[in-house]
Amino acid sequence: MPADNSPFLVGTAISVYQNSGGANTNWSEFESKRTGNKPTIKGGVTCGKGADFWDLYEEDIARAASLKLNSFRLSIEWNRIQPEQGKTDEAGIARYHQILDCLHRHNLQPMVTLHHFVHPTWFEKLGGFTKEANIPLFVAFAQTAFRQFGSKVKLWATFNEPGVMGFCGWIYGSFPPAKTTQFTAAGQHLCNMLRAHTAAYKAIKALPGGQDAQVGLVHNYMNYEPYTNTWAAKWYLQPVCNTMQYIWATAVILQYLQTGKFLWQATVGSKVEFDEGSKPGLDWIGMNYYGRVRLDWKFATLCKPGETMGDMPFALYGPDMYQLGS
Repeated sequence: MPADNSPFLVGTAISVYQNSGGANTNWSEFESKRTGNKPTIKGGVTCGKGADFWDLYEEDIARAASLKLNSFRLSIEWNRIQPEQGKTDEAGIARYHQILDCLHRHNLQPMVTLHHFVHPTWFEKLGGFTKEANIPLFVAFAQTAFRQFGSKVKLWATFNEPGVMGFCGWIYGSFPPAKTTQFTAAGQHLCNMLRAHTAAYKAIKALPGGQDAQVGLVHNYMNYEPYTNTWAAKWYLQPVCNTMQYIWATAVILQYLQTGKFLWQATVGSKVEFDEGSKPGLDWIGMNYYGRVRLDWKFATLCKPGETMGDMPFALYGPDMYQLGS
């Protein structure tokens, strides 16, 4: 993170796609698909323009500054920079410069994320992060983004929650490409994302100004527990919770970041293994935490008395953060 004499950062965070939408992405296509006669998302809901940060950024940034924050995290959407392979959108680049300049005018230090679940349709059609051969395409985008915005941004995240994208896209089916129970593909997807982080880290550091940048990634930590502590729960639910904990990939990701060794074996026959040969570059790691999952015998999520159930639905339970360091 920033040097010891830098201020402690308190800020807010957005995904530009989630707040502004966008065309020609894996998510815009996913939203428009149908399974049988049903839309992909319940009620046929799409992102649309969301809160329209892309056009109303000045108002949104002013509101953030009014809360006495000093940092603002946002995503640089690949599709807004390179909507077609090999082509750069100058208007998209210009708008990001305007947004970053606005942040600096309000004394908000920007932190940018290069991949927040969203990438161009052309990249998805090439196989996205399921194919090792596509890693250089992401690295080239990271280099383009840093060349353009490196003088205005010191804090960089390569990926937001790579484990979530693998789980939700290839095992649970709630993210594009909406596949289910494809454990090997989920592992390969995660492995290639982490390798892309390592390659992008090296590429950014090699560019002019790169040594001054702080480059990391963001992981989502989730804890699964049986709702009760009975013998039946330990026999029936604990193995399920252990499996969910594994495929959420906290241990897998941390092992890779600490050693360069990736090992995924969620089920029999789903093994994915890779060794970087050295510890990957990482200046900081972000940990997102939304709550814990307590499962009953029907695999429904519940919360204990005194806890609050969020909309996702996860029980809001702050002390779980301490388990991450144990």
